[in-house]
Amino acid sequence: MVGTSPRSYRRPYVGAATWKSFGARAHASGLSAARAFESLLDAYVTGRIPPDLMQATSPGADRQQVSVSIDPALWKQAEARARAEGHTSLSPVADRLMVAVAEGWITISVSVTPAAA
Repeated sequence: MVGTSPRSYRRPYVGAATWKSFGARAHASGLSAARAFESLLDAYVTGRIPPDLMQATSPGADRQQVSVSIDPALWKQAEARARAEGHTSLSPVADRLMVAVAEGWITISVSVTPAAA
């Protein structure tokens, strides 16, 4: 579950234009970029994002570190999955996830559903 422990700052490398577009889409959905990214990581860790949506990376060499507060347990799970998939860090995965949102291949929304009584 997202956000069950105190958050700490992480600094993945992502494309500058990708980060800007990702942030705009997150805000349009009513979320901060950090909360949207945390939701994406949760979906990634739990296998809810098809691999074919994570093929594109940010164009060019404009990657920069961005600062996001993330649940450390979730970050650790995502890092473990990224390493199991052959990545040396979580940055390439973060970039690919954000590109997928920036391009509209993945949408993020907030919903409230009442629990069954």
